[in-house]
Amino acid sequence: MNLRPMPRTGLLLLTCLALAIACQSLTGSSGDGPGASASSAPAARGATGSLSGVVEDYHDRPLAGAVVTAFDDERHMNVSVFTDGNGGFQVPPLQARTWRVRAKILGYEIRDQQVELSEAGAEAEFKLRLTEDLNAQLPASYFYARLQWPTPEIHGNFARSCANCHQIGDPLWRRPRTRQQWEAVVQRMRFRGPPLMDETRELLIPTLVKAFDESSHSPFEAPPAPSGDATRAVIWEYEVDPEGRNGCHDLEIGLDGWVYTEDGYAVHPETLERRKYPINRRSHSIEMAPDGNMWMTVTGVDTLEKLDVSTGEVTTYEHPLIGDDKGQYPHTLRFDDRGRIWYTLTVSNHVAVFDPATETFTYHDLPGPMNWTGPVPIPIAYGLDVAPDQTIWWSQLLAHTIGSVDPETGEIRAYESPVDGPRRLRVGPDNVVWVPGYGSSELGRFDPKTEKWKVYELPTEPLGTELPYALSVNRRTNEVWIAGSNSDTLIRFRPESEEFTIFPLASQANFTREIEFDDENNVWTCAPDRGLGPEGPLSGRFIKLQLLERIGSCGDRTIQLGEECDDGNARAGDGCSPSCVYESDRAFAFDD
Repeated sequence: MNLRPMPRTGLLLLTCLALAIACQSLTGSSGDGPGASASSAPAARGATGSLSGVVEDYHDRPLAGAVVTAFDDERHMNVSVFTDGNGGFQVPPLQARTWRVRAKILGYEIRDQQVELSEAGAEAEFKLRLTEDLNAQLPASYFYARLQWPTPEIHGNFARSCANCHQIGDPLWRRPRTRQQWEAVVQRMRFRGPPLMDETRELLIPTLVKAFDESSHSPFEAPPAPSGDATRAVIWEYEVDPEGRNGCHDLEIGLDGWVYTEDGYAVHPETLERRKYPINRRSHSIEMAPDGNMWMTVTGVDTLEKLDVSTGEVTTYEHPLIGDDKGQYPHTLRFDDRGRIWYTLTVSNHVAVFDPATETFTYHDLPGPMNWTGPVPIPIAYGLDVAPDQTIWWSQLLAHTIGSVDPETGEIRAYESPVDGPRRLRVGPDNVVWVPGYGSSELGRFDPKTEKWKVYELPTEPLGTELPYALSVNRRTNEVWIAGSNSDTLIRFRPESEEFTIFPLASQANFTREIEFDDENNVWTCAPDRGLGPEGPLSGRFIKLQLLERIGSCGDRTIQLGEECDDGNARAGDGCSPSCVYESDRAFAFDD
């Protein structure tokens, strides 16, 4: 069936289940005007200067692994670096102007100061005291650990039902509540997520009351500061919409240098110019076509939208009725080598393909019961990727299933997933499928050649507390990057060495849901508008993680970035480990 571009229609009412899966901000412009609007002029390219300094405690001891952030509050961006073993830091060249500079490290008070940066450079020195409120600094994962469930099945059911679109344990969860107040919260949210099992529902209120009653728990201890590769990260943040504080669910990096959200916001990282395109605000996912134009799935009205990035023109395509099937709730989309769009249809339980050249749709039925009265009403067709060999891979969040579609024959294969809640899977350069276990805090590896699985526990502390919404595989390096959606981190996994590295992000409440890579292998993600930081509510933001090359090596007697110590040898047991970190836990001395 051919379908011609149609004018934008009115928004349809969402079903309760659709509300559960969308979980995206409904704030900001509806995006019904023509073209793109600019919210700020391009930044002037002026003189730059170098910002460096040192972070110490009040006993003049260097604090390694501290985060130093330079904020440009006028242009709504910031850049963060980590301190080396001597407490020193060096920020990449910045425009000569006034910067608000912050130093922080878990367990110590946050300090800000204004720095006038000139071409001659500037230095900033910070002295940090121990904090009296460590809880306010810790990521959500620590508080999620306090939720104790008797079985993995109940744990997973809670995660899939109650953590569908936000962190568990963030500052909004930590507010003191009575039993009656928790009951009101649960009642308000009961139709906004997949259903709870009877066993989970029975335990839910008493478990929440106990977990978030601070008097029932011993104080947390500050975790070790980051070291190694994690401290060689430079983290850039760009607010999506400084005026409306719109969030970001998905992002895409354009050929034109702009970074786009799924609902029409765009930022140019070099000029800091911002635009708003007339994309439907209920869009879910975004992907770039081979010609550089952007395509979006719009869950709210069951359509696809195409953005012509050169003209700002938006074209809408409605799902047709094919036989008895009509596509409902378009979700994750990817392009194949022929320029066709493959995507999941969550509510109607399909994998669909749309050919822009012929403007035709095809639906592929996925397995699983469509029983709206059962404990699992529908399987929730969710993540999707196109493998290098062009096989289409998909996941079903509630059915604990992944599978494939042969793009030539339409043959469907399904495989039971050993990780709970397979969400946004991706495929590596060797056609191996990588699967985030949202309900079990795991990473799954599936080899289509052998049809064998291998499962890795994610290293987020406390163990078992991650909510890995998505992952992505850099097909140039074969590195797997996982969204640390409940711990304000990005997690790198190297399949050859089976080594994890946790990269802490610079801000809090980063419920990240998509990961992209630019041409320089920098890692990009974005955060929604929900969350509380040190200064109050956070705005949606693009986040870029740039990894610096290592300088020197452990054992060269020079403390480099990523090292806490260097005693000139590779022996263990002498206080400085073979990886150049202190062998004893970081000790805290109370200020005099």
